[in-house]
Amino acid sequence: MVQAWIEVSLGMPQYGSKCADNVKSGKVLLELSDSDLETELGISHPLHRKKLRLAVEGMVFDLILCRMYQIVFHLVCIEL
Repeated sequence: MVQAWIEVSLGMPQYGSKCADNVKSGKVLLELSDSDLETELGISHPLHRKKLRLAVEGMVFDLILCRMYQIVFHLVCIEL
């Protein structure tokens, strides 16, 4: 799934095969340093690494925001 996300959603198919070999989950992707991205995924261009980092951070933010909405919704339902 991470491979498809990188290839299709981010438009970086050149990193798909190495991603399939080295990244088994989004959690693994979150933990990779810039040097890991370069050595393990072959992402040598700094702007490609930046694009990937921003996309991952955006997804994390969206998940946190979604969870916050769930908590607020639950609290509002309890009050009613």
